[in-house]
Amino acid sequence: MDGFQTIANIKMHPRWGNIPVFAVTAKAMLEDKEVILKNGFDDYIPKPINSSMLSFKIKKALQTLT
Repeated sequence: MDGFQTIANIKMHPRWGNIPVFAVTAKAMLEDKEVILKNGFDDYIPKPINSSMLSFKIKKALQTLT
């Protein structure tokens, strides 16, 4: 199962559908980001991972859940 199949399964599950899911990928082109977001991921984190950006995005996602 690839990431797109995984996100489809997560998002259609009633219990897990609202859990934020980030795509962490080495695909850093603008077109890749658009495809990733259109396929249901909540955000996109390019590799190599910037720990400050990751922390910010996690905090932001958690704020939307409360």
